[in-house]
Amino acid sequence: MLIWLLLACGRSESQDTGPFDSDQDGVRDGLDCAPDDPNIGPGPEVCDGVDNDCDGLEDEGFDSDSDGIPDCQEPCPLMVSTTGSADGDGSLDNPFARVSQAQARLDDFCSSISLLPGVYTESVDFGSQEIWLQSSQGAELTVLQAEGPGPVIVVEGRQTQASGVQGLTIRGGSGRAGDGSDALPDAYAHGGGLFVKSSDPVFLDLILEDNVVTGRGGGAALIDWDGRLESSLIQNNQSTDYPQYAGGGLFLYDSAGQVSGCTFQSNQALGEDADGGAIMQWLGGSELVGNHFIDNLAVGSGGALRSADAEVFVVNNQLRGSDPEAMRFSYDDVGLVANNTIQDSVLDGIRSQTSGSYVGTGPVLDIANNVITDSGRYGLYVTGRHRMTFRSNLIWASAEADLEVTEDWEEGPDNLYAAPALSAEGVPDADSPVVDAGLDMSRWFTQDIDGTERPLGGAWDIGAVELEP
Repeated sequence: MLIWLLLACGRSESQDTGPFDSDQDGVRDGLDCAPDDPNIGPGPEVCDGVDNDCDGLEDEGFDSDSDGIPDCQEPCPLMVSTTGSADGDGSLDNPFARVSQAQARLDDFCSSISLLPGVYTESVDFGSQEIWLQSSQGAELTVLQAEGPGPVIVVEGRQTQASGVQGLTIRGGSGRAGDGSDALPDAYAHGGGLFVKSSDPVFLDLILEDNVVTGRGGGAALIDWDGRLESSLIQNNQSTDYPQYAGGGLFLYDSAGQVSGCTFQSNQALGEDADGGAIMQWLGGSELVGNHFIDNLAVGSGGALRSADAEVFVVNNQLRGSDPEAMRFSYDDVGLVANNTIQDSVLDGIRSQTSGSYVGTGPVLDIANNVITDSGRYGLYVTGRHRMTFRSNLIWASAEADLEVTEDWEEGPDNLYAAPALSAEGVPDADSPVVDAGLDMSRWFTQDIDGTERPLGGAWDIGAVELEP
């Protein structure tokens, strides 16, 4: 009798109503259609390719476009092609013809759009969506050009860094009309290629070219932006009419984003006294790190960079052929200008100037470890109020004077006045006096323009490039 009871108990525990829950999902094995999988059992269906609710169906109720394909199994990224169709489904075999078609199909399961090679004439507004817009084969093969007047791409729906644009050529934009604010004056158009406001998208591997605005930001106007712009070519963009803080390439206003690894070439600010051929930075504190500036022009000041009332972090950049000066600072700029190589400026390498009516302290800058050579007038030109340190820089071959300072001035230690022995690209020779002659700046950064760790020798090198011994 005892044996029979034990066997009966054993059989009872293997019945559907037994107490076992092998997968520990809270459902007894006998009531669980997948007793060994904790992700499957009587419960709400989710879109994941699994029969979560044990009814013999997968992903039912998740087909928002009624095409028979559950949302989570739709192609992602959604594909767009110049030979696509209005009836496409976004797959590689049946792509959409326009970005807007793909944008209408984005959902919680897919927020990415990929453009196949070709030239697309379409202006894109992200609206309130988080979107990642990319090419399948890179910017040289994939062009997005403006469809009518306005910016090529608009992002102003409070997007985060989950949104962005990668691997596209963006050209032909003419900007958006101003709203009468300090940043965007009316009677002018702003942000030719990219118009970003109160959003933080990321921009990678772009070619931003041939965009022209009458106002601010020929290539891009980035307003209240805390994203990243990296590894991109910004060239031949213009601000044609705005008469001061313009930005032929970029206009940065009250932004704290990072611009790094980019090349700015032949951008222009052409209005009367227009500032910032490549970049105009006003307020905020964007980081400008490891960029190349070549032949940028401003009719006013700051061929490569004009900054005003901003937190300055300008390190490891190479600047050549800037007109009239490479960098111009003023008013309440504060921060670090270090390990830049400045060559062949039409007038000055670095200029700081405040007006006679200004009552603040002036720029408060630490200018260190820079090479400034072959300036058409002065290497460093300072007028008006200022509180600056100038230390461990190399200045050479300025046409009129290496230093021209009109206010009280106490030069810092260890500045060099000797031929730098650099190549045209700013790379020092092995016997250059810049080698191992710089200050240790590792409190703020540790690499050179190419990502090489500093120092490679006994001390930091002066300039943007750390020479390998």
